[in-house]
Amino acid sequence: MSESKNLELGNFYDRQEISEMLGGNYQHYLPHTNGDVVCGCFDPVKNPNAPKEVLVGKSRDIEKYAKRIVEQNSPISVFIKRGSKQFEFIGNYLAKRYSDDPEEVSRKNNNVRDADKIAGVLYFEEAKSV
Repeated sequence: MSESKNLELGNFYDRQEISEMLGGNYQHYLPHTNGDVVCGCFDPVKNPNAPKEVLVGKSRDIEKYAKRIVEQNSPISVFIKRGSKQFEFIGNYLAKRYSDDPEEVSRKNNNVRDADKIAGVLYFEEAKSV
């Protein structure tokens, strides 16, 4: 859904810039517009395996968009937080699967603070270039 044509791999952007280029709320880690997720902005402290695996918090809204991104079946631009208000564009990724299986969630979140606040795991793979 998102267009990365103005983004350069390895460049840093703040959340306001990302929101202006791609849309969505600059406070959500899965910003969305018109019901579709437009990008992913992940903090490696909270998601050490991002972008391959992203832990999804317990919130009806965020769980809804974690499931929606898999249904979209289209790549999004992904950013990793690298410093205070700085996110590095690392490429385009496709959400392949969302799991809220309690055993799987427990295995994935055992090294994370506030593990009891994790609802599921979102799995991404790097999008193939066309």
